[in-house]
Amino acid sequence: MKYLGWTMLLALGLLASPMAGAVDVQAYVKKERFDNIKLSPKGDYYAATVKLENRTALVILRRSDNKLTANFNMGKNTHVVDFEWVNPERVLISMAEKFGALEQPQGTGEIYAINADGTQPDLLVGQRVQGNGLGTLIQPKKVEQVDARLVDGLPDDDKNVIISVRPFNADPYTRAERMDVNSGRRQLLARAPVRNAYFVTDSTGTVRFASGFGADNVRKLYYRKADGMEWRLLSDEAVTGLAESPVGFSADDTIAYFDSEQESGPNAIVAFNIASESRKELLRDDDSDPARIIYRNASSTPVGAFFMDGKPRTAFFDNASPEARLYRSLEAAFANESVRITSQTADGRLALVQVWSDRNPGDFYVFDTVAKKAEHLVSRRDWFDPDQMGSMRPIALTARDGMKLHGYLTVPKGGSGKNLPMVVVPHGGPFGVQ
Repeated sequence: MKYLGWTMLLALGLLASPMAGAVDVQAYVKKERFDNIKLSPKGDYYAATVKLENRTALVILRRSDNKLTANFNMGKNTHVVDFEWVNPERVLISMAEKFGALEQPQGTGEIYAINADGTQPDLLVGQRVQGNGLGTLIQPKKVEQVDARLVDGLPDDDKNVIISVRPFNADPYTRAERMDVNSGRRQLLARAPVRNAYFVTDSTGTVRFASGFGADNVRKLYYRKADGMEWRLLSDEAVTGLAESPVGFSADDTIAYFDSEQESGPNAIVAFNIASESRKELLRDDDSDPARIIYRNASSTPVGAFFMDGKPRTAFFDNASPEARLYRSLEAAFANESVRITSQTADGRLALVQVWSDRNPGDFYVFDTVAKKAEHLVSRRDWFDPDQMGSMRPIALTARDGMKLHGYLTVPKGGSGKNLPMVVVPHGGPFGVQ
């Protein structure tokens, strides 16, 4: 396969000479070529985020010849933080902006869209939506100050998605709405019974859970059986002292899955039986919460999770499931590296696979699940040689008060690790930063 990076970087005018020297600080400061890449549902295109000097762009390339077909870029201090193929030709884009001295860009709550061929770029919902003026009653989009997020891409519906819409006020009640991905027209589906809520849908796209909190910052989880039915309080952190977050439904909608706090230790993934309202623990690590949920291809059905207990590892509800077998075969093929499937074609034939490790910033491969062959697509930072990098070793130590602390230690390649100066990097967060 042609090297994807050259085609796109030449098109954007971003080529730079390779860095020289074994310890060149600029090689570490230099932006990686790509952040994330996803295949379109039919496998005709790639969509990828590219980190530039002061912004993050989205580019789309035709897979047959790696030709750049679309480039979405909003300018300085704006960043594409997430994107989703919502049909074979259209991508929804979530944006963020960097403000002041804040290190991380903050989400703007705006959803944009663009076609794979670069046509119909549009702001569908968000604070900068503009109407058609006072001279007409035809207003295809609502003009309002809101924060919008994608809830369900509705894989079986190429025209619509489900989003959450939260008004800009002190204690907002979130709405779930169906949105046309071309026009931005929206239809109300549900109102949350609790402020600052997010929604979870079942396999049919019906909004079933709402989880949120008010000014008291106490998490409440509500459930309803079907469209139009009353919400019922299912879990109240003020009563139990524990919070539960729904992450999806089984394919037959008889089981819901929660990321559930426990009385001691890390969170667990539990199965909630809809009929009996009983809970069963499925996955739990000794010392780390679930880091990322793994979903079945072209669905919102959870099948497993990533855990970050030193090095990333995967765990599945059913080790005999097709998803578990696919991950295990990829993990065996890329030994000593971590593997994540970023996307698959709708028929499951092709998978876009991200591979990385403590010494490898990341490579992307296209894996043919039928032919059992992987083709290298692009490297995030191809100027690094993994064989020349020092390894990062997970460590644990006991503090003076008896608490067990976790961290990572990297020593120069080939060194003994003794009598060296030390740089200590405290984590941020406190959650989600390592």
